[in-house]
Amino acid sequence: MMTDKQIRGAEGEELAAAYLSRQGFRILHRNWHFKSLELDIVAMDGDTLVFVEVRTRRAGGKVSGLESLNAAKLRHVRDAARVFLHMYHLWNIPCRCDAVGIALRKGSYEVQHVRNIDLSEIDSRSSGRRYASWQPW
Repeated sequence: MMTDKQIRGAEGEELAAAYLSRQGFRILHRNWHFKSLELDIVAMDGDTLVFVEVRTRRAGGKVSGLESLNAAKLRHVRDAARVFLHMYHLWNIPCRCDAVGIALRKGSYEVQHVRNIDLSEIDSRSSGRRYASWQPW
């Protein structure tokens, strides 16, 4: 049996996938898992592979979905993206990380989409490279 939080999260991911599809994204995977790692949505935006973290909250809560995206969660997304790239041999494809915040209201919802979250800011090993540290190329 799913908890209210799990039901709300699943609803938010469904809404986010529909939103991204309307924006021209091609959804490749939803809820991709490997061991303890998970990616909510993996999609193509043109020729760019996009790892999308979806955060769903009730409207009017203490923090929005996007405000709840902390460094620990971003590290988890970065680590999952690295494994995904390795497993599918996609090191040479352009990629980025986006976040979609869903605010649920009775009978409606609001979407916030942030493109190209810099995952290198959460990693002290970025060493001044021009590209994000989680991208190996």
